Amino acid sequence: MILEKLSRANLVLRSRKAFVRQAHSAVPPQPVPPLAQTLQRYLRALEPLLPSDELEHTQKMVQRFGSPGGLGERLQKGLDKRARHTHNWITDWWIQWAYLESRQPLAVHSNPAISLPRRDFSDWRGQLVFASKLISAVLDFKARVDSGRLSVEYMRGRPLCLELFPQLFSSCRVPGPKHDHVVHYGRPRRGPTHITVVRNYQFFQLDVYNSDGTPLTQSQIHAQLCRIRSQSWKTDKEPMGILTSEHRHTWGQAYNRLLQDKVNKESVRLIEKGLFTLCLDSPVMRISDEKYASRMAAQILHGGGTYSNSGNRWFDKTLQFVIGEDGSWGLLYEQATAEGPPIATLLHHILQYCKKADTVRAPLIPLPMPKKLYFYIDPAIKWDIEMAKQNLDILINDLDITCFNFQRFGKEFPKQFILSPNSFIQLAIQLAYYRVHSEVCATCDIASLRMFRGGRTDYIRSPTNQMLSFIQAFDDPSVSREAKVELLREAVETYSQLTDQALQGQGIDRHLLGLKLQAIEEGLSVPRMFMDTAYGLATHFKLRTGQVPTNTDSVMCFGPLVPDGYAVCYNPQSDHVHFSVTAFNCCEETNAEHLALTLESVVAQEAFPKETAGRPDCCGRYLSHPGTNVSVIDLFDRSASLLPLWKQVEGFKEAIYPIMQNSDDGVNLICYSQGGLICRGILSVLPDHNVHSFISLSSPQAGQYGDTDYLKYLFPKFVKSNIYRVCYTSLGQRISICNYWNDPHHREMYVNSSDYLALLNNERPHPNSTVWKENFLRIKKLVLIGGPDDGVIMPWQSSHFGFYDDNETVVEMKYQDAFLRDLFGLKTLMADWETAPAVAETPEIKLFGKWSTDDVQINDISLQDYIAVKEKYAKYLPHSGGRYAAKRFRKAQCPIVERLTNSMMMHGRNNGKKLMTVRIVKHAFEIIHLLTGENPLQVLVNAIINSGPREDSTRIGRAGTVRRQAVDVSPLRRVNQAIWLLCTGAREAAFRNIKTIAECLADELINAAKGSSNSYAIKKKDELERVAKSNR
Repeated sequence: MILEKLSRANLVLRSRKAFVRQAHSAVPPQPVPPLAQTLQRYLRALEPLLPSDELEHTQKMVQRFGSPGGLGERLQKGLDKRARHTHNWITDWWIQWAYLESRQPLAVHSNPAISLPRRDFSDWRGQLVFASKLISAVLDFKARVDSGRLSVEYMRGRPLCLELFPQLFSSCRVPGPKHDHVVHYGRPRRGPTHITVVRNYQFFQLDVYNSDGTPLTQSQIHAQLCRIRSQSWKTDKEPMGILTSEHRHTWGQAYNRLLQDKVNKESVRLIEKGLFTLCLDSPVMRISDEKYASRMAAQILHGGGTYSNSGNRWFDKTLQFVIGEDGSWGLLYEQATAEGPPIATLLHHILQYCKKADTVRAPLIPLPMPKKLYFYIDPAIKWDIEMAKQNLDILINDLDITCFNFQRFGKEFPKQFILSPNSFIQLAIQLAYYRVHSEVCATCDIASLRMFRGGRTDYIRSPTNQMLSFIQAFDDPSVSREAKVELLREAVETYSQLTDQALQGQGIDRHLLGLKLQAIEEGLSVPRMFMDTAYGLATHFKLRTGQVPTNTDSVMCFGPLVPDGYAVCYNPQSDHVHFSVTAFNCCEETNAEHLALTLESVVAQEAFPKETAGRPDCCGRYLSHPGTNVSVIDLFDRSASLLPLWKQVEGFKEAIYPIMQNSDDGVNLICYSQGGLICRGILSVLPDHNVHSFISLSSPQAGQYGDTDYLKYLFPKFVKSNIYRVCYTSLGQRISICNYWNDPHHREMYVNSSDYLALLNNERPHPNSTVWKENFLRIKKLVLIGGPDDGVIMPWQSSHFGFYDDNETVVEMKYQDAFLRDLFGLKTLMADWETAPAVAETPEIKLFGKWSTDDVQINDISLQDYIAVKEKYAKYLPHSGGRYAAKRFRKAQCPIVERLTNSMMMHGRNNGKKLMTVRIVKHAFEIIHLLTGENPLQVLVNAIINSGPREDSTRIGRAGTVRRQAVDVSPLRRVNQAIWLLCTGAREAAFRNIKTIAECLADELINAAKGSSNSYAIKKKDELERVAKSNR
């Protein structure tokens, strides 16, 4: 029996060795690229990034470096020699240089996180059941690795190196004052048999194997996890795991102090030796579904902060599985010993294993209690923990993360046109960055080198000359659709070629790094080429991208490489793509949500090769609804919207006409704002259009005449009474707004000068007027939609063909001359009620689409004129773009929620982050509605009324004598002070608090609305009034 067991164990060991030998023999060594090839491709990569004079200077420097007999050749020979005598000529250097010598914290800056689809449980019981199944799945995967039963992976028909898989388990990064090192305890025999479980900041050693080497069953693991929960119901006061989030130099010094105690040393060693770490997180506050993906990704990436679950991490550990009580789960891994593709293989195995039915409950054999790991904390360690808490909270608050799921199409869409999905998405990322920042930047995409023995990764540099040409042409309306299609294909093909080169070991970044490190290895000074500003710019990666394709809806995220950069990860599925975008709030130029929204728009717009012969899809976004095909035409945006309307009509006509031809049942045309006038022009000039319904949304059909903020921005030196001097000239008619500027005091000039609206309305004779009228009357229904005081179309009745007379009194459509004389067919449409225009007003305006202003009451009559919340001040979003500081007292006209939003970004690093504060206010209002059941707008108004001091003190002085005097506070100042006090109270309450700023703002508003002394604003108001009373 003993011999049988020994022979079986020997068979397993031999199979594992054979498995490794077979993988090694089939995988070739990584080649050293030719020097001349790398230098040539390096210069080509710099062309989109550098001006011509700097590029010329760099070319000369590179030529000297690569000249025959020069320094470059000497270093290249050194690399060739190193490649002959080492396992892999670059991997060890790369790990040391990129990871182990980096002093940045592992949290956010280095360790990637993968968030996976939410599981169907919402309490601790489901959490522990799933955790036990996950542990069994990982142990099953480890058994496959150890026994050699793991299938060899292939890429493009070539086997991949499998060296990383055994290193995933029982490995850990160890900090040092100058550089780190990696320890691996996963010996084939007598390796570690335990995992580390952490809950409520407390670490436990959990043995997952029986004495005979067989793994515990799911039932046994579940029972042990329940024991751990019963021992850790109370949160530990000192979260030791926080120390691993520190700067590596600081953590290295604290690590040495920590290990001076024997108890601490034993606990740390058990954590490092564990197969992996399981983090059982406490529940976090419920949020809206649209924010859930971002919140969960952040939780897995860093734990949410020192008052949340960040203490449940040991960031040095190679594998950390995170499971929350709300069904969220994911993986956090350390990159010195792990890469994305092997991690994806592990996760795929876990998901497939979890699909199996629960195993039959085995009889419970008495098992030893899980061992709690204790730490002795002296004052020095306690101080290290406190500093680590502060630094981690600062880092977490500085990280802006946005995750979204692009659902309009997936990777199968570009494949239809023989385009690489990865290249297609990379092109979209570059276009989005260009739209946000008006430049291209150094970008690194990850290419796996596992086709070579011991290979890790290389970079693919996204910006190319072809990509820059496409980006610059994409938003240029003068470039034809066919030219854009061709530029797209060239850019995608070029990037695909770069990808192939990197995968075959012919990338430039690892080779350049090797040359630089070889010079240091030989005791030489760093070559001048690597000290050049061009090399610094080329390696300052403002865009860090990564694709980890998996078979599930997971999303990876990590922090940017540089302070002014972004990190964009994506996981393309068949019919959708998952994205994550991160940036640092400390940089005023970057905003993760802004780039994410731009990227979502760009990916949709970029999908124009869908039908390259017949549809100008370069400007369209396609949606599918049951029984309906929706084409969203996106042309002439931004500054191009100022082009003459007839030119825009031609562009849109080219886009819309093929769609009409392919729609045998006809189309419905929905046009918004200025687009409504463009659509009228299209309907007039197309003789065979098949439009059933023309729906005009807030369009100035009768013209524009009013002082909107938009017009003041375009004409800062003019007011509405003088704009006609510009518009009614040949030069002014080259601007779209002037094409429909209708000054009621200068009607004759309008009729004689307007090259668009006057002709379209047949107010000025034109040879095609009769034909245009007949074409317009081909529509079967006209729907006009407009809203009172929309702030853009003035008068708003222009959307219904109403307009001012010379006294600036609005004259309705049925009394307009163009209607009475039926100049362009409007009266004919009205003749039959069935085809009459359906005049509709916009629905009720609700803040964030949820809360109405109609029932909001301002009970303090003195403040009714200073709290702008109802009627024309009702807004969908707290961002009107108004210039309320341009004139004294004008801020009273600013919508009150917008004033609150602006006040939230008055101080600190949130200054200027309008999108962030809008999210905070929206979230706070949602919390208020959930807690009180009231309209949050009413709560805000009541809070302002209660928080504004009615009496204050001022300094009165004369002849060197100064005294305090009580004075009444004006209504406007009462509102100003109330808003300031409310925001200050929320901001101070959120500092070093487990609650988010939105929760603190909601608490402050609720307490202030009740007049409770728990409100900071109420306490300060009472204090001001008490001081003023003493100064009467």
